[in-house]
Amino acid sequence: MATPTGFTIATDLYEYSRFEEKFKTIVVSWSAFGGGDMSGEQIRFDLIKARRNRDASVYNKTITITGTSDPESGDLVILLEDIVDDKQISKLRRGKYFIRISSITNPGVFNDTSEILMSVMTAQGLRDNYLWGLKMDAFGIRMPTFQPSNVSGVEVMSMNAGHPTSFFPLTYVYEPGPPTVRQLAWNAGPLVSITAPGTFVLRFDCTGTDYMIVRVRDLNALPTSGATDELVIEKDMISDDMLRRFIINACDWWENDKISVYLEPTVLVTDTRLSGNPDDDWDFIVPSLTYYPSTGVKWIDILFPYPSLLRVDDLFGHIANTRVVEIDLNWVEISEKNGFVQLVPFNTTSAFRFIGLVWIGSMHSGMELPGFWNFKATAGLRYLDPVIYDILSKKAAIDALTVAGHAFRNGISSQSISRDGVSESVGYTASSIYGIYGATIEEYRKFIDKEIKYLRGRYRGVNMVVL
Repeated sequence: MATPTGFTIATDLYEYSRFEEKFKTIVVSWSAFGGGDMSGEQIRFDLIKARRNRDASVYNKTITITGTSDPESGDLVILLEDIVDDKQISKLRRGKYFIRISSITNPGVFNDTSEILMSVMTAQGLRDNYLWGLKMDAFGIRMPTFQPSNVSGVEVMSMNAGHPTSFFPLTYVYEPGPPTVRQLAWNAGPLVSITAPGTFVLRFDCTGTDYMIVRVRDLNALPTSGATDELVIEKDMISDDMLRRFIINACDWWENDKISVYLEPTVLVTDTRLSGNPDDDWDFIVPSLTYYPSTGVKWIDILFPYPSLLRVDDLFGHIANTRVVEIDLNWVEISEKNGFVQLVPFNTTSAFRFIGLVWIGSMHSGMELPGFWNFKATAGLRYLDPVIYDILSKKAAIDALTVAGHAFRNGISSQSISRDGVSESVGYTASSIYGIYGATIEEYRKFIDKEIKYLRGRYRGVNMVVL
């Protein structure tokens, strides 16, 4: 039995969402090679967060190679809904990830996919469900549907507004020399020499005024032989990257401004806890909490300012860079909805490990201790209510429709043409206030304003302040 000496690995899509049926499954295509008969060898797959040390795995699976050919290949299906912890809490949060394949026998042999994106909603999902049938192109902007692939190292930056739309060739000429010759030509235009990185104007033909502007960042990225790309030129569209930015803004609006509840399970740590556990994975660093002494006969309680508190993985008291009390997590009783925690020890003599007289003295005198409670906790919605998904989608769609309305007919609201006594007047807006998509935007906004009131009460309750 031989050990693999290399791998190839790729995913079927770039963007996924566990809340959308079409995008909740990752199909991973892999190939192992270089080892001859590798039957019986085990290989491991890890879904890893693409941040910081890039070593926080949220999912892993080991499979055994059964075939005897070299290379040996196959597919792995990952169901995003199944990536949960021991309390059935999802381990995924929106952001970038990658998948690593590695050899169990020799972990130093591995390969990674390109980064993939986990989203609350995908750009394609937004197009299909909330922008369906609406024009998302810009009247006065022409661009290729895809950037050049054969002529690598060349990026199309812009084109003149009246450029023809169809299929046209981008030609690259290479002669090794010396001297080395690198030239670009657009359609039937003249060849332009590329002698250094920079921006270049390529004419569409030798007599007209149409042109394309391209950028070359690195000469070494250009092909070392002649190449041609046939580019499709159309009216420029709102890109998926733009839609993703609108989606991110909508999610941040919900989490930080409107409701202040995390949409997905989110790992929160205090700075003090982090300093003692630098390798732990976390999403946000949050302030530590003040200790308020109990009054009367009742358990010590802590009000976490994070509704939908799902779990507490570490909790301790901290004074002057010293842990003065450790909390046994078996005594942590959580009221999930409002983030209220009570400490209920079953054995008062071993419930707390006291270190230092400062903590004991504060217990007797009833002093408040700012920044005392430090923790690692997970907060966020266990499940995404369909109404929340609708609100976020329509919030993102409003931004997209506003931009699309500006791009349609270059922002012109109406046009009048008169010739030889015949006149024509065309209006491009559905409303004198909001533009071409004003009616749709207004309907989406009314829906959001209506539903957000109920959801605020459901997930936040009444905000109260003690003076």
